[in-house]
Amino acid sequence: MTRKSALLTAFILATVVTAVLILPYLGTAMYGRILGRPTGRAALVGKAVRSEPTEEVFSVPLSVSWEATVMGALEGGQAYAMMREDGSMFYAFFDDAPEAFLSGTYRIQGAWLGTTCAYLRSVFGRCVPEVRIGSVESATVPQPQEVDTYLDN
Repeated sequence: MTRKSALLTAFILATVVTAVLILPYLGTAMYGRILGRPTGRAALVGKAVRSEPTEEVFSVPLSVSWEATVMGALEGGQAYAMMREDGSMFYAFFDDAPEAFLSGTYRIQGAWLGTTCAYLRSVFGRCVPEVRIGSVESATVPQPQEVDTYLDN
């Protein structure tokens, strides 16, 4: 065997080995792209953007102070579906049930514990922030009431 044929044989062998090692990886990556499905990091970002169910508990709760309107009472008034002015929603709950049901707009101060999907298929339609309520202040400005003058006559 000549030196030229030995080099050609080594080149062909190296090409075959490289193809065998790399093609399965490239095939997997390309398969997702051919079907129009993102792969790798793009798939994770897409999942977050589409608000697919992803519950999360923060290792350290975040302090929040959000103004929001009550969408509805949950769990017998111990929790509430809330909507902020920008349209974002969150699940807010008391450790102990309050004395009265909330209705209207409030400044909610509390601890953002993570993300919950508890009411994914009913109230919210997606996973939302979960907030433990620390304090509640009414943010609704009382509107002047019309006085019925016919009762005075």
